Amino acid sequence: MIAQLFYSRNDYYKLYIELISAGAAKLTKFVGSIPNNDLQNLEQRQLEAQEEKSMIWKGLETSTDESFDGVVIEVISGDTISVYNEENKKIFKLNLAGIKAPNIGNIDN
Repeated sequence: MIAQLFYSRNDYYKLYIELISAGAAKLTKFVGSIPNNDLQNLEQRQLEAQEEKSMIWKGLETSTDESFDGVVIEVISGDTISVYNEENKKIFKLNLAGIKAPNIGNIDN
């Protein structure tokens, strides 16, 4: 990650739209931080960038399957896991939606 932008409904909103539309940024949702109208607009722009496989979405593999049998083989972070699909023998990296991974810090606290 090069930069992280936080939502603000001002001149920067145009920048968010441009970055997400171009596939140069990923929308990270924090519950309640973005008004519904703006969130739906940004989600739609990101979906279009993903479908076009723009920039950061170039290697994105999408699936129309809603489920498959697999085994979690690695927990990469608080919201990302690697899963081995037993049917096609492929490993998928999955980001779990709606989960904000905790900050990495001193584990003694």
